[in-house]
Order: sequence, then structure tokens, then C-alpha cells
Amino acid sequence: MEEIKVSHLTKVEGHAKLTVKFDKEKKRVRVCVLEVFESPRYFEVLIKGRSYKEVPYLASRICGVCNIAHLIGSMLAVENALKIEVTEQTKLLRELLVLGGIIHSHVLHLYLLALPDYLGYSSALDMTGKHLRLIKRGLTLKEVGNDIVNVIGGRSIHPLTAVIGGFTKLPKQENLDKLLKNLEKMKKEAIKTVELFASLKAPKVEFKTEFMALSKVGVYSFIEGNIKTLSGFEFKPKDYKKYLEEKVIRYSTSKHVTFKRKSFMVGPLARINIHSETLSKDAKKLLEKSKFNLPNYNVYSANLARAIEVIHCIDRTIEILSELKLRKERPVEVKVKRGEGVSATEAPRGVLYHHYRINKEGKVTYVNIIPPTTQNTKSMEDTLKQLLLSKINLPKRKLVHEMEKLIRAYDPCFSCSAHFLEVKIIK
Repeated sequence: MEEIKVSHLTKVEGHAKLTVKFDKEKKRVRVCVLEVFESPRYFEVLIKGRSYKEVPYLASRICGVCNIAHLIGSMLAVENALKIEVTEQTKLLRELLVLGGIIHSHVLHLYLLALPDYLGYSSALDMTGKHLRLIKRGLTLKEVGNDIVNVIGGRSIHPLTAVIGGFTKLPKQENLDKLLKNLEKMKKEAIKTVELFASLKAPKVEFKTEFMALSKVGVYSFIEGNIKTLSGFEFKPKDYKKYLEEKVIRYSTSKHVTFKRKSFMVGPLARINIHSETLSKDAKKLLEKSKFNLPNYNVYSANLARAIEVIHCIDRTIEILSELKLRKERPVEVKVKRGEGVSATEAPRGVLYHHYRINKEGKVTYVNIIPPTTQNTKSMEDTLKQLLLSKINLPKRKLVHEMEKLIRAYDPCFSCSAHFLEVKIIK
């Protein structure tokens, strides 16, 4: 019996460790445990009892990288509960926020967390000698996402102007025009990013897993639609509890989520597998050029999927900015009443659920938030087992590296996933 222990995973957000026990002769994996030991953060409890107005600002603090996803997801759920209909202009401005957040997150992961794995470095800092040009490209592209959020939302992290029902302050047209020019210029660097990640040698391993993503006919949607699996099953966001099972795991502060009692994967690879036909024209061309076979069951391909999504997000942002003519409007007036609302949106790492009940005084009485990493954690364990069996004869050092690289392909945010634990006190 051989044992591998990785006491602390690097180049991921949050804290986790991995323990694997396997038998080489019998080709069996006895133990594969991904322990998330990030402290529980109790955001659901913090939100409960608060005014509906406070929900987006509290929820967005779950994560500094995915703050836009939590901001918009929580707003949509509250608006569903209170039956609030926002204007088309508000919808477009919110979409711009989401697109900026995804560009920022994807580029940060690709250049600073994933790329060192493939170029043989322990961190991005070690790359600044030989590959300073690549690091500069990554930082410049990341700034594009930050700029979009800053112009639309008032600041690049935890934006201020987006509120329940609309925006308290609209961006200036001249700043939108500057954004448009910069995006058209920086698209060339995004195309080079796709070419770079298409050229990297990733392990050729197919993993047996299901994929799940938000889906809307004719749209590569990040903020509305039904939930669809690669196998063709579809359900409405409000019905998520009928099909997804959350389970507390004794060795982890992150729950496991299963679909039909099995693990599944969410995120960019799932989105491209399920509705690649709705990508922008140039993103589809690059997908074909990179020989990205569909459906793609190689989890390592998630990095190339991210790079292709950056192209799509830039194209969609250019499309919106080219047509958007702002008119003055105030947030929709809110009539407080009892209600229940669920939203399913796409965070950079995959489907994100927000679920709230609000009483007639406007106070939140129930909260449930399921981030994408919570959904991916069980999938990580299952794909690690498959990887181990296919690479079982590798030297220990190389095997550990491949397992870490596989986990990083999910771009996990363990600090997001460890938001709550059920606690029972027995006297």
C-alpha cells in the first residue's frame, strides 16, 4: 500500500490538502480524500435576518475574485422574490459587469496559476526572468476585465453603483467609448492567449464525468436560462433542490453536491461542451483551429476553454458597447412583500445558486448559496482516482505534480466553497 500526502495545495484560492492511498499491484485506489480546511465563513447566517437591500453587498464579499458573480446572482434572486422587473438597459449593464468579472478571473488563473505548471515553474514569480513578456501580457489582459467593472460599477472590486432594481449612477459615455477602443486593441493579446494554451502539451486523459451549465437557446448565457447537462437533462433554477443533493462531509468544510447521486463538473469546459454553437464568431473559429474536440472529457482542457471564453467575452462586450446608448433612469421602485426567489448564474468557475425567502418586512428569513467549487469538489476526487489509475506507474514526484495540475484545472475557489457547515450540539 502506497500513500501520498499533499499537505497544502498551491496556486489555488483557499486552503485544501490531498491524501491518496493506492495499491500498485492490484491497481486499486483505497483512499482519495480532498480535504478543504478553509475556516467555515457562515455567510448564510450573516445574511439571514438582514434587509433585502443589504443582501448583494454581503453576498459579494464571499469572494474577492468572484464578487461580481455573487453580486449579480444575489440581486437576481432577491428581485425574483420581490417580483421586480428591471429595464433592458440595466440588464445590459449587469451583463457587462459579469463579462468583465469573467475576463479578470480567467486571465488571472491562466497566466498566474495554470501557466507555471506547463512551463515547469513553481510560481509565476519564477517566470519573470525568461517569460516576463507573458506575465506582462496576462496582467494587461486582466486589467481589461477590471476596467470594465470599474467603469460600469464604480470600482473594480465590490462595485458600488449596482443595486436592487438598477443602478444608482450610470457610466459616462466617454468612458464607455474608451473601453471599446481598448477592447478592440487588446483582443489581439487574447487571441495570442488562445494560441499559447492550444500549443501547451496537456496530458491526454479522458475522464468519465457529467457536465452541467446554464443554457438558453441561441445565447452563450452567463445570467439567465435553465440548467442543462451534457446528457440532455434540463431543469429550472427554482427546482434545483429536486435534482441536486448537498451533503456534509466529515473530513471537509466544503459540502459535496451530487446529481442523481453522482459527481458532475461545472465551469468553462462544461459550458463549451454544452453550447459551443452559441460562442461568438471568432471564438468558434479559434475553437476549431485549436482542434478542441467536442464533447471534450479531458479536464485539463478547461484551461483552453477559459482562453476561448475570454475571446467570447471580449466580443460580446464590444457588441454591447457598440450599440449601447445610455439614457437617464433610476432604479425601479421596490414594493416590499413576502416572497421567495432563486437565481442560477454562471460564475467564472461554473453554475452559482442563490436562494432567499423574504418576509413582509423585507427581512431575509432563509438563505442557501451553492458556489461552483462546492459542486466540483466531488468531481475532483473522482477524476483524481481515474488519473491515478492511468498514471499509477509514474514516480511519486511526477504523480503528485499531475494530481495538483488536475485540481488546478478546475480553478477551485475553496474559500468560496467553505461558507457553511451544519452544526448539531448535543448536551
